[in-house]
Amino acid sequence: MDLQPLLPVLQAVEPLTEVCARLDAGATVRLGALDAAKPVTAALLWRHARRPVLLVVPRENDAQALAEQMHAWVGDSAVHFPAHHEIAYARQAPDLEVGW
Repeated sequence: MDLQPLLPVLQAVEPLTEVCARLDAGATVRLGALDAAKPVTAALLWRHARRPVLLVVPRENDAQALAEQMHAWVGDSAVHFPAHHEIAYARQAPDLEVGW
């Protein structure tokens, strides 16, 4: 389902216009959003800034679900980077199936 046409309408909502104005002014903004609202909030910020947005979640299945939700809002601009299952600084070769 393509939800991109809704972004201009949602971007006009008052709290988001204030957030965008503060970001444009160079201020640091901290947002809190319900889990269900995180994909659309990230999509709105991405649409406004037109810069990469990195979303970090604690589990791989959360990342896959978020990537699917983001695809509905931003299409193919959403990319899922799979987790590396190696321990940081471990002396072993990374999994060859996970590549960049």
